[in-house]
Amino acid sequence: MGFFDFFRKKDNSKKMTKKITTNVKVSYDIQTNTEIDPIYLKKLPNGLLPGEIVLLDWMSGKSLLKAVFPRYFEFQYGINAEKSAKKLVNNGFLEYASPEETLHTLTIDLLKEVLKKKDLKLSGKKADLIERIKENFSTSEIESLIKNRTLKISSKGQDVINEYYYIVPAHKNDSKDGVYNVASVIRFIATAKSKLSNSDISWLLFQKALNKHLKSKNYGLARNDFHNMASQLYREKRFMDSLEYFLRVFICDLSGLNNGDYISKPEYISIAPGIVSQINKIVTALEYDNSALNAVFNISWDKTRQMLPFHYLSKEICFQCLLAALEENDKYIHNEISQSYKKLDKKELERKYNLKFLDFD
Repeated sequence: MGFFDFFRKKDNSKKMTKKITTNVKVSYDIQTNTEIDPIYLKKLPNGLLPGEIVLLDWMSGKSLLKAVFPRYFEFQYGINAEKSAKKLVNNGFLEYASPEETLHTLTIDLLKEVLKKKDLKLSGKKADLIERIKENFSTSEIESLIKNRTLKISSKGQDVINEYYYIVPAHKNDSKDGVYNVASVIRFIATAKSKLSNSDISWLLFQKALNKHLKSKNYGLARNDFHNMASQLYREKRFMDSLEYFLRVFICDLSGLNNGDYISKPEYISIAPGIVSQINKIVTALEYDNSALNAVFNISWDKTRQMLPFHYLSKEICFQCLLAALEENDKYIHNEISQSYKKLDKKELERKYNLKFLDFD
């Protein structure tokens, strides 16, 4: 688990409205791997590579001549995106959109210039301007406006997307730690005995990783698994469940446990950036008071604490630290952990739990 500045000043963000729209930001220490997973270089039965199915979805609505391809197609999936895009067109997985369907690529200013030619209204959103052009211009007139028609997924291409329904979501929601990505999902599907939803697939992979990391005493990695689960629940708009798992991340962060048989000293205890603000966001949206938050925290604590051999704080003090974190009172948290550290019997910890203190001095 990476170490972040515990005393870093948090953002003074505005109070949140009840509608939750912000995407979850996840922080990891990621090991960079320059090797391409061999599974990405193995063709599927339809002759396409996994990365080409990702590309099939990515190309929808884009011009083949103007496309600027992300580098992950080459470095992660091992394909020449431009060459593969032409392959998708030539083999009928992608087809050219009609001139009307390509109008969205024109700027608002250009759309207004077109409308001026027939003295039509210029007010409204971009969609309104496009609709006005469709109603008042012939197909040939619209075609003359389009220099580069965009591509769209053909019925043949959609059949591929539907058959390999798990590939594009795994790419878009890649957990960035190797647990849930296109490669891990392809391997999972190969051993699955029944068809599962994308939600079930990612959850089972996160649960498998969590069990593995707890068994191997890699509590920092287990903490990341809780974060992955919380992020998935949040993405699925299961906000109350998501809150429980973000609280489990918070509890792990203050436990002091690291990977292996090590405990971090108080000065190295960290709360990853964004965790507290994410908890605050959900609590505000759900209109939870401290009593309601405490009820969810108790559930999170009871489920998480039984998995951990050690924690610096008691349930009650940890909850008070949560409230302090929500008030940006870092000093309170530091004092509580420091006081707990001073009272610990270090030799007893090592004898009873085989835990040692990690020292960077």
